[in-house]
Amino acid sequence: MMCLSVRRYSRRLAEKTLLICCNDCRHIDELGARATVLTSLASGVAVSSGFDASLFRYYIETGQVRQVVVAGHSGCRVIRDLLDDRIRPDWLPDTRKQLQDLEFLFGTYSRLSPESRLGFLFAYVSIQVSHLRSLLCGATAGVHVQGIVISGDRVLTDCCKSALWQVPPCCN
Repeated sequence: MMCLSVRRYSRRLAEKTLLICCNDCRHIDELGARATVLTSLASGVAVSSGFDASLFRYYIETGQVRQVVVAGHSGCRVIRDLLDDRIRPDWLPDTRKQLQDLEFLFGTYSRLSPESRLGFLFAYVSIQVSHLRSLLCGATAGVHVQGIVISGDRVLTDCCKSALWQVPPCCN
């Protein structure tokens, strides 16, 4: 795993990068200086999370994006509120289900140590990266997809297996 400052990581972002991050991530401006930013609650890629799948597909299909970075972040209020039932039960059902499944594996989120919360976030971001495969169906060009987790002022990369995805098997 590589650990870089947010500033250093943002300078390393390739041209034509699409950054998918949570609405309450405090580093959106810094990371988005060189990237196109799509925000969605808890960095979720389910349409029920507010993710604009049609805009995502447009960027991919028109060649405006060659790299996608899904960014999770520590201290996410949306994740905390979903798991503590501070948000209506019918809101963000897909994201809530993913988070509850992870709680089953990791334990109650609010009781996890800081290190275990990072592990939880790594797993959550990995799920989001995997879900992008279905949204890439029909894309003709290879797109590099990476997941990162932001902890404080540090970016942890390689937390999610990076892949160069051509047209995924679901479309063949």
